[in-house]
Amino acid sequence: MKIVHVMTDFGAIKADKEVPDNYQLQANESVTLPAIPAYAPDYQPIKVDINAADPEQMMLSQLALQQAQFQASQQKVNSQLALQLAQLTAKEAQNV
Repeated sequence: MKIVHVMTDFGAIKADKEVPDNYQLQANESVTLPAIPAYAPDYQPIKVDINAADPEQMMLSQLALQQAQFQASQQKVNSQLALQLAQLTAKEAQNV
């Protein structure tokens, strides 16, 4: 089994899925992550059976999920700030 990352058209990770080793990648799928992965706000991580995972796997899964959630929230904040900046710029242009 291997993990496949499903990307948006803009390259953000939308979901992960576990597939057989002989799985053929579809469009917008990858088995590797970029150096600094960007997660879509609606990112769906793989559901892990906690009872089957060892403590190290559980910790790594929790850290990966926390990182994905943090990055998604940061992207949302960045989008909001960009929108506010665009609105202020447009308002300033009207005042000139």
